[in-house]
Amino acid sequence: MSYFVPMTTPRTSVRLGPLLLLVAACGGESTTHDGSGGTGGSGAGASGGTSAAGGTSATGGSSASGGSSATGGSSATGGSSATGGSGAGTGGTNGGASGTGGTGGSAGEPDCAPMTCANMDPCAPVTPASDLITDFSNLDNGIFHAPSGEWWLEFFGGPYVYPGVDACAEEMSATVLSQDLGAESQHVTGTVGTWSGFGLWFAPCIVDMSEYSGVSFTISGDAGPSGRIALHVLSASNNLPSTDPRNPTCSPNVATCVPEDPELPGDSCRAGVTMINDVGAEPRTVTVLFSDVMGGLPDDTPDPSEAMGINFEFDWDNAWTTADEYGVDVVLDDVVLVR
Repeated sequence: MSYFVPMTTPRTSVRLGPLLLLVAACGGESTTHDGSGGTGGSGAGASGGTSAAGGTSATGGSSASGGSSATGGSSATGGSSATGGSGAGTGGTNGGASGTGGTGGSAGEPDCAPMTCANMDPCAPVTPASDLITDFSNLDNGIFHAPSGEWWLEFFGGPYVYPGVDACAEEMSATVLSQDLGAESQHVTGTVGTWSGFGLWFAPCIVDMSEYSGVSFTISGDAGPSGRIALHVLSASNNLPSTDPRNPTCSPNVATCVPEDPELPGDSCRAGVTMINDVGAEPRTVTVLFSDVMGGLPDDTPDPSEAMGINFEFDWDNAWTTADEYGVDVVLDDVVLVR
């Protein structure tokens, strides 16, 4: 049985066991905004994104208990200034997207310096302006957002993948994923050789989706030998605060789970899961109710009033070796909330 352990802000994901992903601040191959430049790549851009504070990112990597760790997060403070490309990032909501290094952005060296929180107060939850989360059209440097003049104060987010290339990482995964957003969809490709996946991070705070009962999306492609993908809906109460100095959790209400044993966070803090089976070449629309996503801790099902993101995870097991690696080629599109 696999479970996902969320880590906070921006979402941090850490794989502590089968399907344990901690969605929090740092994620795999750059999760969230592509920096100023590249829209491809996975996830958040180095220091940019369309927001003064940068995009979110996801840092993969293996956790002490084995498995990959992906976290993403988003925190944006406004403005459109991007310097990185898409790099490894972290996903999650923490008030603005703040990214860390990038591969394929338009400018400069990645900013690997620790991030200082300008404000440690609770952030104000936001609500979606419509049922549509994203159809990946009209992305702004990899970010979907409302067409308002101060969109960074409203619900926004972006796509990520993990693990991925992280210019700031001391050690990178031998296998990585990447994403291409050019065809108005999230096209994820690469080799799975550790806990790996993709998803959407939400910002600038937790998102109140309590008016809705679930989410639908279109998915297709090659998800590997099993043809299945695990789905996690990330919520603050099951999410751990980020310990990534490049993307710390600044708002205390973004990730509120405190593990009973810090060495085994997945035993008390983790996201619930539901399986998406029979992923194939023919695109199909899948609807998942929040109540279908079960097995989380401390809450069995995600609280839609404090949503942080959506994570998709490919099959992997801690006992598998390089002989079990496999390629993936999956397309995600038309992510919509359902009432």
